[in-house]
Amino acid sequence: MSEEAGPMLVVYDDPSDQRSLSLDDTSSTEESPDETRLSLETTNDAIPYIGQRFSTHDAAYEFYSEFAKRCGFSIRRHRTEGKDGVGKGLTRRYFVCHRAGNTPIKNSNESKPQRNRKSSRCGCQAYLRISKTTELGAPEWRVTGFANHHNHELLEPNQVRFLPAYRTISDTDKSRILMFAKTGISVHQMMRLMELEKCVEPGYLPFTEKDVRNLLQSFRKLDPEEEGIDLLRMCRNIKEKDSNFKFEYTLDSNNRLENIAWSYASSVQSYEIFGDAVVFDTTHRLTAFDMPLGIWVGMNNYGMPCFFGCVLLREENLRSFSWALKAFLGFMNGKAPQTILTDQNLCLKEAIAMEMPMTQHALCIWMIVAKFPSWFNAVLGERYNEWKAEFFRLYNLESNDDFELGWRDMVAVAVDFKDQAGEQQTMQQNLQNICLKTGAPMESHAALMLTPFAFSKLQEQLVLAAHYASFQMDDDFLVRHHMKVEGGRKVYWDPRDGIISCSCRHFEFSGILCRHALRVLSTGNCFQIPDRYLPIRWRRISTPSAKLLQSAPSDHADRIQFLQSMVSSLVTESAKSKERLDIAIEQVSILLSRIREQPVSLQGMRDVSSIHRSL
Repeated sequence: MSEEAGPMLVVYDDPSDQRSLSLDDTSSTEESPDETRLSLETTNDAIPYIGQRFSTHDAAYEFYSEFAKRCGFSIRRHRTEGKDGVGKGLTRRYFVCHRAGNTPIKNSNESKPQRNRKSSRCGCQAYLRISKTTELGAPEWRVTGFANHHNHELLEPNQVRFLPAYRTISDTDKSRILMFAKTGISVHQMMRLMELEKCVEPGYLPFTEKDVRNLLQSFRKLDPEEEGIDLLRMCRNIKEKDSNFKFEYTLDSNNRLENIAWSYASSVQSYEIFGDAVVFDTTHRLTAFDMPLGIWVGMNNYGMPCFFGCVLLREENLRSFSWALKAFLGFMNGKAPQTILTDQNLCLKEAIAMEMPMTQHALCIWMIVAKFPSWFNAVLGERYNEWKAEFFRLYNLESNDDFELGWRDMVAVAVDFKDQAGEQQTMQQNLQNICLKTGAPMESHAALMLTPFAFSKLQEQLVLAAHYASFQMDDDFLVRHHMKVEGGRKVYWDPRDGIISCSCRHFEFSGILCRHALRVLSTGNCFQIPDRYLPIRWRRISTPSAKLLQSAPSDHADRIQFLQSMVSSLVTESAKSKERLDIAIEQVSILLSRIREQPVSLQGMRDVSSIHRSL
């Protein structure tokens, strides 16, 4: 090694392997000749130590890399050494912190432009050294040197993932990014769609927008001649690799792509559980083709968005929207949502009435409010926020007529406000740590049954319920705030049948009991929330039902036997108490009525006959 190689660190960690180490860039950075795939070796040791053994140097590298990620830095392969010079094979290797060494001085070349990028290297001396040994017969690698002292700040867990070493784009994600690129979607829209697909919070994908832009640039370099969009070919290629991928399309009279929609197997599975309420967002538009992009999304039981599907349409008319809804229903095996929320669009409204006649159609409040600034900001100026608060007060009114009257007044006299402070709620919830606030048995029961997201919503109502008084009337209860002497909500409660309803219809809207109903339940010494008011979609047990659907056999006869097994289990579990039996009889009666409404196939009749003969 050259004496001018830079600062030296003498290492005597293992007396049998005393060597000198240079962390300067001018020392050798030769890689191992064999390019093997890394696989993390299972070990109970969380911190490297002298004498720790690995079967391969790649296993040691990945172990150190995982350790570095937990600590807040990344590593790189630094240098290798062979025993007694050349020809004896690789016997020693060094892994160092990504900020080790110093940036070498580059010779200026006036003919080439220089990229003046700031280096992250600062001479950090943290490292791991491994040496090859055959003491136990088979060759293995032993840790002979380790230092974990850094001369720079370590990153937090939410920051370390942005280091280049930990930013990766899988082959599956690369295919989806390329498909999105062929539709003309912006990189920002791609990131948002993939966050929805993977149900992760914004900014928590294992790659950044810059990584996606670099990937797209590499695609263009590989195929610079391809300027056109061949989205249909992309969908066909994905279908060949994944038979559960679904897509539909139409061509115009010139054999050009007119409309195309697609969905993934994971989206269909999520829809099976959380498809009761769907948002069909058609407010996006691809500037490259001047085509509207529609996105179907929902919400899972943890309050995270679920991606259900996408559609690109040539035109925003009744025919196109009808085709899109038919395609979506086809993806979802004919199951229509109970409620669909959309933007204001007369053609879409008519298409929903035609293709989903049993679905409740409502306008999405997010999309309406998003347009408020362009409608009213310039007119109202500084009083815009006050006006917006008044709108949300109207939005929460119980009577539609009252809302319509108030809305007309707000539009007609936009600057004539009463001085009202709108109630603002901060939606900051910790999904991991649940904190009981009331000490009520109902709260503890809900915490066990509901997901953290749903529990936080119910907890808000429980806390507010303590501020309300309830008065028993002839057939119901009157519930109002303790500071008010008039008004209030009417709550009907039948303790015998466990039925409760409120005139505010909060439960029908969100699936969460309101403060008024909770107040009546508390007054009536009810210590658990009735089971029927803990919807399956908000319970912690919702997700396993997806696994049950996946485990069900595909053959028709096998599925009948599978159903018989489930019915047997239902009878066994229901017979354990009168309450269980009552619930089973009620729910099975409803299910049987729904089943009898469905059509009967010839093959199904044959299978039923064969089953009766075998009994």
